[in-house]
Amino acid sequence: MRVLLVTLAIVGAVTAAAPSLAHVAPAIDENNRYIKLSPMGSRLQIAYVVFIGEVPGQKVRKNLDDPQLYGEKLAVQVGEKLSLTVEGEPTPVAWERVAVDLKPSKEHPNALSISMVAWICLDDADRHRFEIHDSFEMPPPGENELVVEPGPGVTIQRSVLAGETKDKFTWIGLPNPMTEGGYELELTVDAERTIEVEDSRCPVADDFDDDESEPAFPVLGIVGGALAALIVGILLVLRRRREP
Repeated sequence: MRVLLVTLAIVGAVTAAAPSLAHVAPAIDENNRYIKLSPMGSRLQIAYVVFIGEVPGQKVRKNLDDPQLYGEKLAVQVGEKLSLTVEGEPTPVAWERVAVDLKPSKEHPNALSISMVAWICLDDADRHRFEIHDSFEMPPPGENELVVEPGPGVTIQRSVLAGETKDKFTWIGLPNPMTEGGYELELTVDAERTIEVEDSRCPVADDFDDDESEPAFPVLGIVGGALAALIVGILLVLRRRREP
């Protein structure tokens, strides 16, 4: 049962980390963007939320026949403007989950949000280096936030955007600092302390396997498959907590 317990532990870790985005909310005349990076040892999770404000949301809804299709098309646009390098090598970002929330705010009934989740698989090296450029804009641009929250056993060595070093960056409107210089992230991994999950997304180091884990694989497929959906759900639920 070792692998199963570790799988449930990572779900708990993601749930515990989510409150950092609890203030996510729509604007009135602008569109907000929130990005969360979660390094987890064998993978990097990217959660990307576009929050369309009250006024622009009203315009979107006039031609919104299929909300999910709209969200998926927007996710493609985001992906085309988002570039990632891992250890200096260009790496594609493929969204595994796209969720559209048509009622994220009671105060702003025309606002809507599109949440995207991607997993980037990493090798078993004890150090990783990333660079992210994001030139996606949805006028008029409003609040932007980039947060990095490492999992157990992962230590951030460098987190730089526009010459500033920290783990949380915010900016309003333009210019977008992720367009030109981009965001630089370097981290180290202590394999003895990381929480891993065995699923079909990313391979786990051989020394993680043992005989006791084999009976858990059927359950892992279910738990692992629901993990990305859980993350998106957490982001959406947390928005509602702001409402009276």
